[in-house]
Amino acid sequence: MSSASNILQEPRYKDTPALLLFEIYALDAVGELSAQKREGIEQLDLKKMFNVEAGDWKAAVKQILKLSGTIDVAILDRWYTLKEQGEADAEAFARDLADEYFKDGSAVDVWPEGALDAANRHIEECRAKGL
Repeated sequence: MSSASNILQEPRYKDTPALLLFEIYALDAVGELSAQKREGIEQLDLKKMFNVEAGDWKAAVKQILKLSGTIDVAILDRWYTLKEQGEADAEAFARDLADEYFKDGSAVDVWPEGALDAANRHIEECRAKGL
């Protein structure tokens, strides 16, 4: 993704830009968003493209995709689980998570009783370990 003009022209994203937006959001949430991708997303005028009122690009993506207030917990919990298993390829993680998130009946950000608290504890434990 070398520039804002071609970022949405890649075959995976051309007809489904929501995938790209979610992937970039997820990469940022786990601290793995490259400077090149950050520059590309910042160059896009998401507020104008999608007619949203949000401030920065991340707030715009949350508004465009109607992401919940707990999406970062869902992303981080899954990311740390992969890191604990030694399978932490950020790009693959973001792609796979975006695919899963947009499937019908997705449970990516669905929290049965106690699950959100458990996910938050898991994230805290992983951060304490330096993951």
